[in-house]
Amino acid sequence: MTIGGKNADYHNHSLKIKFDVPEVQRVMNHFTMYSEKTQFKIKYAVASSLKNIEKGAKMRVSRKSGKLARSITSSFDMKTASGSVSANQFYAHFIEFGVKAHNVPPPFMKAWTTARPYMRPSYENEKTNLIRNIKKAVKP
Repeated sequence: MTIGGKNADYHNHSLKIKFDVPEVQRVMNHFTMYSEKTQFKIKYAVASSLKNIEKGAKMRVSRKSGKLARSITSSFDMKTASGSVSANQFYAHFIEFGVKAHNVPPPFMKAWTTARPYMRPSYENEKTNLIRNIKKAVKP
C-alpha cells in the first residue's frame, strides 16, 4: 500500500494499492515544519503501520504454494517518511480483485475468478492505528 491516491497500480509484476488518508496527508504536507523529535515519531508510526499491513496481508493471502505470501514486502523511505507494501507476483492482482472467467487461462479459472482481497483488508485493519499514532506523534 502506498499512502496517497485511490487506485491500484500493477506494474512490473508488482501490485500496489494506493489509499488517501486525509488525516495523515495533512500531517505529511507540513512534515518539515515539525521538530526532529516529532518527525521521528511520524516516521516510526508510518513504518510500523507498513510492517503491520505487510504482516496482515501475508496472513490473509491464499497459501497454495506460498509464493505470493513470500513476495509481499514493505519498504520505507526515511527521507520522505513514505513507503509501500507490494505483492510481487504476476498474479497478485488476480487474487486481490478477481477476474472475469474469459480473461483467465483454463487451469486457473476457478481459483482466480472470485476476488480474495488480502491487501485492502490489511490496510483497513491498520488504518485506525495509523491515524491514532500520527495524531499522537504531532500532539503538543
